Amino acid sequence: MRAYQIYAGLGAGNIGDEFMARAFWESLPAEVSLDVPLAPEAAGQHEPYPPQHRYLRVDLDGGETAQGPVPGLLVGATPVTAYEGLDWPLRFLASRLLQFHRAKRPVDAVGVGVDHLDDAEAQRIFREAFAPIRSWTVRSAHCVQALRTLGVPESRIRLGADWAWLYRKRHDLRRWAAAVWRRCGIDAGRPLLVSNVVNMLWRDHTPARHALAAALRKASQEFGLQLA
Repeated sequence: MRAYQIYAGLGAGNIGDEFMARAFWESLPAEVSLDVPLAPEAAGQHEPYPPQHRYLRVDLDGGETAQGPVPGLLVGATPVTAYEGLDWPLRFLASRLLQFHRAKRPVDAVGVGVDHLDDAEAQRIFREAFAPIRSWTVRSAHCVQALRTLGVPESRIRLGADWAWLYRKRHDLRRWAAAVWRRCGIDAGRPLLVSNVVNMLWRDHTPARHALAAALRKASQEFGLQLA
């Protein structure tokens, strides 16, 4: 049984995308084999990709497509969002999805994120290219509500979870991690506060960044924490 995993950024270096994809592949029945387009940066991966799938070089101009009458899968990532503009991921994916729709080949979305679309053009792109997707399994109740707002019938939506929760590490990386911290000047014997402050909602909201920086500084001073 073959299917085509539509390119949504896999291999470009996003750790979350890698975790989601690997957990998804481990959950597939053994008889399923995928065609998987990857970004050129995937060559830098240290952990091999599963051998039962066929890996393709993504054509950023949209030239790559499924060979033969196979279904499409949109897996992980957040394919429905306009926080980074309309070109990525909406327009990028729209051209690929339309190839499947025109060929009357089904597409299913599995474990994806869906944001609310307020922009009229974003909504138009969704109606044309994303609305025909046969089924949606999404990561959160927020995603379910976003799809309802966009007019997707309830019967085609299922609430699931983020694939990354099922990722299983295969190696003990504690020594490697400790070496990374040492190179960054961190003392492993002192308390360390690690914060990932990336959030697309804050990209143009300077007061939020200032408030977070002030809170981290205060925590460091009051409790003697190293910050990373």
